Amino acid sequence: MIGAFGYDGFKPRWVRVVSRTNRNADVDLMLGQFAQRRFGRCKKSEPETYITKAQRDEAISQKVKAFRQKHEQNKKFVADLRAHRAKYPSLRNRFPRPVHFSVYSFRPGSKFRGTTAFWRVNYAAWSYAEMLNKAANRIQNLVNWEKSILSNSERVMRNMRNRDADFTRAPFTHMAVLGSGAPRILWSSSGDIKNCKYGQALLGYIFRNSDPTGSPKPFWKENRKNFLRFHAWKWTQTVAMTKDFSDYHKAFSVYEDRATGKFTVNLCAGTESHKPAGAIAAAQKECVATFTKETNPVRSKINVRGFFVSGTQFIFSKHEETPDYDEMNNGEVPAYGALGRWILQTLPKKDTNAKIEGSLAAS
Repeated sequence: MIGAFGYDGFKPRWVRVVSRTNRNADVDLMLGQFAQRRFGRCKKSEPETYITKAQRDEAISQKVKAFRQKHEQNKKFVADLRAHRAKYPSLRNRFPRPVHFSVYSFRPGSKFRGTTAFWRVNYAAWSYAEMLNKAANRIQNLVNWEKSILSNSERVMRNMRNRDADFTRAPFTHMAVLGSGAPRILWSSSGDIKNCKYGQALLGYIFRNSDPTGSPKPFWKENRKNFLRFHAWKWTQTVAMTKDFSDYHKAFSVYEDRATGKFTVNLCAGTESHKPAGAIAAAQKECVATFTKETNPVRSKINVRGFFVSGTQFIFSKHEETPDYDEMNNGEVPAYGALGRWILQTLPKKDTNAKIEGSLAAS
């Protein structure tokens, strides 16, 4: 059976299914996406309505104002990096070996059928001063690009044309992360990351990509054994203990209620570390199926997003698309934010204060 069902943007959505062999599930997938979009519209407290030109101009003005404020904040952050480097000559002392680190940058926004911008560059430095200088140069390049975007407000927020969704940009949020040893956040351009949803999404993205086994963009420079030891301690032996605290589960999921923000940890029964590998794999497969169903708003009675952890592997919920094609609600990005918020809750206070909330103190 071949036919068109509904519209994706302004083009008909064509699907194909081979019913006898059941090789393709295009119709089931398409029906789920169709229902999910309508479900997202119905959940709103007020129906969608047209706005006046004055309201539209005011919305663009507010967007540009917020963009400009964050742009100035990023410029000040670069100046602070350079000032800190100049203030302490001891930061120029050479390390016994080069230190690898990465600078991650996240520019949220939305565009018709676009992808969210998560950018990363890797560096090696022989001193803390060199590290600050390389990070400042990278951020300065993106600050200059932001300045060019600000020259035309239409590039920050564009009106609908040709029935495409709104095109919006937001300024960058930056983080520097050590690329060896246990993953550590060195600094962030957001002074208060706990109240910055973009910073939380970036933090979750960084930890998701710290996996040396399945990450598309790994930054790990040390041996895999040390990382796995840290990962097991961080994610399983700390939060996934059995009731008697004599063992831990190798797989678990974390749900974040979309309405209240409350976190729930769900241990995957049957994945205790002392059990055979085959039994653990079977239990994990069943838990993943449950997780996928419960985080899909079309199939679930609970309104949650979340992530599933097994060893060093992450699986994220993906079902939060909205009618305006906002990239912050597409794909795995909302679940990245959930992981970032959960990390901020589980990190020791000294790490949170000294390494994440914009601190530039030399370690």
